[in-house]
Amino acid sequence: MQETQEGLLDDMEREVLQEKERLEAATKKQIEDIKAASEKEVKRLREEVLKSVDEQLKLECTRSLARAEQEVKNSILLKKQGIIEGPLKEVEDTVLKVREEQFYPVLFKQMLLEALKELEGEAIIKVHPSDKALCQEIIRELGRNCRIEDLKDISGGVILTSPDGRVTIHNSLQSRIKNARKKAMEEVARVLFEETTVA
Repeated sequence: MQETQEGLLDDMEREVLQEKERLEAATKKQIEDIKAASEKEVKRLREEVLKSVDEQLKLECTRSLARAEQEVKNSILLKKQGIIEGPLKEVEDTVLKVREEQFYPVLFKQMLLEALKELEGEAIIKVHPSDKALCQEIIRELGRNCRIEDLKDISGGVILTSPDGRVTIHNSLQSRIKNARKKAMEEVARVLFEETTVA
């Protein structure tokens, strides 16, 4: 009887080790797939000037989730969020360096115009010091009455406030990343919940 129990324990231990190896292999493959997709998305981000940063992050997250849904069992569901954080961080880092790209002035103008549509009349525009001259030029072209202030903490884009401070419009790279990250994490939570329910 003791031999039978030892045999059962050995079999169980082998099964656990096989399952662990399978899960590790699946996780490693998923990380490689997501990393490859992330690199592709970063390249696309550099090439497409006028596409929204929000759409790029959402697209990458959707691709990552689509691959991840069927490849991982319930025992590693919680690892998915950690796996997705890596590509999102890489894309975020690239987006925050977009001011160094040649197309940035076009993107900046688009972001400024979007924000100005939301706030009529006078406005206080906060921009990174290196964007101040570009902002002044655009405001002159528009003939708008705006005060432009330096804000070193902004990586790109604009923050508009009304003179009385009651209305604030964030259309900076950071705010777009924050919104896109929130949507991506909501999508992750939805997938995790659905797979947990199905299992």
